[in-house]
Amino acid sequence: MRETEKIWMNGELVDWADAKVHVGTHGLHYGSGVLAGIRCYEPERSAAVFRLHDHLRRLEHSAKVLYMDLPYSVEELRAATHELVATNGLQSCYVRPMAFYGCGELAVGTTGNPVDVVIMSWPWGTYLGEGALDPTGAQGWKNSKVVDSRAVETAHATVNDWPSNARAFAAKSLTARSKGVPLHLAPW
Repeated sequence: MRETEKIWMNGELVDWADAKVHVGTHGLHYGSGVLAGIRCYEPERSAAVFRLHDHLRRLEHSAKVLYMDLPYSVEELRAATHELVATNGLQSCYVRPMAFYGCGELAVGTTGNPVDVVIMSWPWGTYLGEGALDPTGAQGWKNSKVVDSRAVETAHATVNDWPSNARAFAAKSLTARSKGVPLHLAPW
């Protein structure tokens, strides 16, 4: 990841190096947080964050799964995202808004813990790596770094009643990617 000038933290633009949380942060211990991953593309006039409103509404919805009240509205987060991307001078980048229970009581419950909200943006090439997808179709997925997440045991699908981007639910993808199980593209 390439460092950028600023990160938006709890309503303020802070220097990249100063964006820190306490080691007693609830989200760090229990995964009590939500996130979104959004691409920002370089169009003809100015940077365009792909379906930003939809992503932020999903973030808000995901927070509700964890009984988390975001201290910022979707509109405020949208404006903050645009401000951050512009401040960092990025035309094409990746945007990562996150909300998590902050430092307070370090118990399984979250009562009394603050909700911290962070938005990062940084330049990021193709997700699967350069050359992963051959635009001509001649090589197809040959050079892809796609992994087969079926090789990783997971919780039953009903464990999460709502579609959510809760941090704890990302463990399956992390495990599959780290394990590096090749995908053999057999239809399923």
